[in-house]
Amino acid sequence: MSSLNLIRWGGLAAMLSGMLGIVLTPILTYLWTSYSDMYLAYGRAYFLVYLGFLVGLIGLNAQRKRSSGRSTTEKLGVSITFAGLALSLVGDILAYWGDVLGGELVAGGEFTTIQADGFIMEMLRLLLLLVGSVILGVTYLRANVLPRLLAWLLILAGPGGVLLSALHAPSGTMLLFCFAWVALGYALWSGRSVAAEYPSHLT
Repeated sequence: MSSLNLIRWGGLAAMLSGMLGIVLTPILTYLWTSYSDMYLAYGRAYFLVYLGFLVGLIGLNAQRKRSSGRSTTEKLGVSITFAGLALSLVGDILAYWGDVLGGELVAGGEFTTIQADGFIMEMLRLLLLLVGSVILGVTYLRANVLPRLLAWLLILAGPGGVLLSALHAPSGTMLLFCFAWVALGYALWSGRSVAAEYPSHLT
């Protein structure tokens, strides 16, 4: 696959995943607070959000590789974000699909120990993702390679994600990140992103 196709497909994956995450947030929040039996059924679709963002990040990285002035700060942000997404994906699959692997039920609950461990793993790894988002947002804001509003969304996804976890985790935690990546994905898919035109000057 050519670099241009990788960028465009990455942008499309990021857009679709972001929209899915936004749609699932109120659904999962309601089902969780209402103790609905449908919660697990809808929750099992959330791994697609992480998966699409991983593809989107690969597309963004492919575009930024075309810039000769990539900073070590940006590379660090990409690495931390990738690790956060990948490990959160594993944790999310265990949290929502872990019941098929068996395991004992958590005392007084409806979830198995595998699901509980997966949820804890997902929450801890989400912190990596939020830190990576802040690093990327600050880097792109200072380097002027993304629209300021988009860069600020990436930054606010960090502290905002912690606050929105009170609604529901992981969907509330990821909500601002989802909005940011819908916009970023569109920029990559449409070819209108300026991220490859104005190299970062941070070192």
